[in-house]
Amino acid sequence: LDVLDPSSFPHVCCPAEGGLATSTLVAAVAAVGSAVPVVAGAGLTECCGDPEPSRPELEAVARALAELLLPRPDPPPPPPMSLSPPAWPAHYRPIAHEPFGDGGQATLDTLARYVEADQ
Repeated sequence: LDVLDPSSFPHVCCPAEGGLATSTLVAAVAAVGSAVPVVAGAGLTECCGDPEPSRPELEAVARALAELLLPRPDPPPPPPMSLSPPAWPAHYRPIAHEPFGDGGQATLDTLARYVEADQ
């Protein structure tokens, strides 16, 4: 709480002149909560004297910290991956499979014919 401007929350031992407004601190805590999937801990410190006159500010910060630390629902699962092969572009032509008894020479010859035909 000692990061808050004394005009927002004066009940600290070391006030921060020009510090944050309560709404800015609450927004920063909420931003951390939305950017980080799990927050292990947070603390609310430096409150002294009678904070009753500033109760709304204190409650706003406490509520933001509570929401940060409460368990969040699991995100929805990703869509299932497709197990089918990707579609080939229309200009691709399949190459006939030749037997490998000749060490693959027939396949190389077929590939060479396709390459020459495309040039």
